[in-house]
Amino acid sequence: MANTTTIRLQKVRDAIDALMDGGAVQSYEISGRQLSHYSLSQLMDLEKRLMTQLANEQSGGSSNYVRFKGAK
Repeated sequence: MANTTTIRLQKVRDAIDALMDGGAVQSYEISGRQLSHYSLSQLMDLEKRLMTQLANEQSGGSSNYVRFKGAK
């Protein structure tokens, strides 16, 4: 069975394909309820992040994030 990251990556790629094929709209409203979708650039950014995450998972590597505070 595919892992969660692989499944999410495929869903993002499917959404990109649908958007590129004109089969998706960015937002719409029905009976006062609004639904919005990701833009192409947002989907492509998400795809890059998921590809990096998947590569890390497959290689057994991990990422450490550090936040530095500004100088006083």
